[in-house]
Amino acid sequence: MGASRNDFAKSLAANFPHCHRSSTKVYSRNLVRDDSSDSIHRNMSRSLSRYMMYLWKDLPLMLPKALGEPLYKLSFRVRDDAEKLSKLLDWQQEKEGWSVDEKWELISEVLVEMLTYVASQCKWKEHARALKGGGELLTLVAILMAHLGLHGQCIYN
Repeated sequence: MGASRNDFAKSLAANFPHCHRSSTKVYSRNLVRDDSSDSIHRNMSRSLSRYMMYLWKDLPLMLPKALGEPLYKLSFRVRDDAEKLSKLLDWQQEKEGWSVDEKWELISEVLVEMLTYVASQCKWKEHARALKGGGELLTLVAILMAHLGLHGQCIYN
């Protein structure tokens, strides 16, 4: 199960621009529908989504190599994929009878998976560099994971 979970997290991390755009679209649609429940999951999702995009745009060296290479080339395909994903989430909410908060809980779980995967894949040299500048949430997550003994997800190179 560990390997498939790691593969799942890796595929999510590779697509976080899609997830960011999707969560933004879901958020916007919820505001239009007046689904403005101020849930912790929605707020956490918005914050994590923005933080992951900040890393992607401003600190690409903290990301796994494949993700940190020039990724500023967001195409219309990302927008289209994000639109499809956000509509799928809305459809799933209606089909399964989820509440708005349950949908945001799923989105937040996906974003936490991405964050922990990226934190474990970042080289310790980059974490040390981030600490010199005041630190990053990503570094704190990696240190916490190491402290808790999540060795299968932490790389000590």
